[in-house]
Amino acid sequence: MTVDEFKNIFFWEWLHRAYGRGLGVAFAVPFVYFLARGRIPRKEALELTGIFSLGGLQGLIGWWMVKSGLQQNDNDKSVARVSHLRLATHLGSAFTIYCLLFWQAMNWRRRKRVDILAKDIKLVRMFTHTSVGLTFMTAMAGALVAGLDAGLIYNEYPLMGGRIFPSDGLSMSPKWRNFIHNDAAVQFQHRTLALTTVASTLATFFLARRGGAQSVWRAAPRRVRMALAAMALGVVAQASIGITTLLLFVPIPLAAAHQAGSLGVLTFGMWAM
Repeated sequence: MTVDEFKNIFFWEWLHRAYGRGLGVAFAVPFVYFLARGRIPRKEALELTGIFSLGGLQGLIGWWMVKSGLQQNDNDKSVARVSHLRLATHLGSAFTIYCLLFWQAMNWRRRKRVDILAKDIKLVRMFTHTSVGLTFMTAMAGALVAGLDAGLIYNEYPLMGGRIFPSDGLSMSPKWRNFIHNDAAVQFQHRTLALTTVASTLATFFLARRGGAQSVWRAAPRRVRMALAAMALGVVAQASIGITTLLLFVPIPLAAAHQAGSLGVLTFGMWAM
């Protein structure tokens, strides 16, 4: 690694840390101010305190993740890499904090939730919750792909080496380790979860629209209709970006857009809940 290459890595690492600390200050200062003035109800104060504590934990997880990159890998001494499991934990923690903050914001905007008295509302809600959960799981599987550089193999779609399941997908023993540590199996896992998420999200959208004048779509508030439509469009765009990223051997701008897209789809899903 040259000095210029190290400076580039150092800059992004520094920016990431500085941004994280800035977010902590941006949260803490107004929170303490409004709390001292009695403007935050007790229940919300406890919830926000919990979220702030998770932010502190996120910093510790980040340090724990970076620390793993200081341990030299005997199998590959040319590149320093952090643990893909710790990377996924760090990303999962960030997504969790974001979801909790977004949910808080939605609750403050609409104190009274509108109950839709449509026949199929329970089914639509179940599919919406399932789609949000699958989106989160797919993003975490994507973190494993990123941590292992598993997007640099099998740069084809929809098959993997001419097969649905890659020939080296179960090369490790015991078998369950393949879906955590095997590049091929981890990529297959991400692909499968992504397709399942697309199917679930589109099913949610079409379930809401079926039934004509008696449909959930007609009974739902405009906010819910917009959120379901945005989630359906977003998941199709996200899958398209993911496939393009794979076929082009993971260019960084596309990979970053793909990661951001997962957060966008997650946001639309929570907006619809």
